[in-house]
Amino acid sequence: MNPTSQRHLDAIVSDLPDWPDDLRTLWISPEADIKGWPPVEGSDWRYAIGPQRTLGYLQRMNWVRMPLRLVPDMIAPSSLQLLVDMFRGYYYGDPGAGYFAKFDGGRERFDGLVQFLCRESRFPWPPALERAADGLHILDGHHRVLALLYLSGFLKAREGDLLPTYDDYQLDFWISERPSSER
Repeated sequence: MNPTSQRHLDAIVSDLPDWPDDLRTLWISPEADIKGWPPVEGSDWRYAIGPQRTLGYLQRMNWVRMPLRLVPDMIAPSSLQLLVDMFRGYYYGDPGAGYFAKFDGGRERFDGLVQFLCRESRFPWPPALERAADGLHILDGHHRVLALLYLSGFLKAREGDLLPTYDDYQLDFWISERPSSER
């Protein structure tokens, strides 16, 4: 879980007053500690919120917390490909997965979330998804969604590995529609 930071939190709360507290404190605030606040076009924020997105974009987002049975067909192709690359790198150590084959702590983070989901039947906090024409884009929570898809049997485990089945699930997600000016 990301540590909550106070360095930019007051400004974030002021700039994003209608956002859910857990998204501001557990996603945006730790990112702001690394990237600065507010997000500006072309900054490192593009990796957390998408390219060419700024504070104005974030301010137009409306969030709804809802239970969902997320399956791969619902996920936007770009987010799904990222999950597949993460799994190949973390789980199989595939050098073709690039960065994810070398990401320090990625496998441990994945394993910890698998254990958490098995034990608690919920996420530590709901992932943030953005609904767009091509599906749901994962903005925050790639590791959490990856662990869920693994437990659901959508990602192929190695022969002989125990795979807990997570057949009937519905977990909470934060979902935002893409602002109409950005569709």
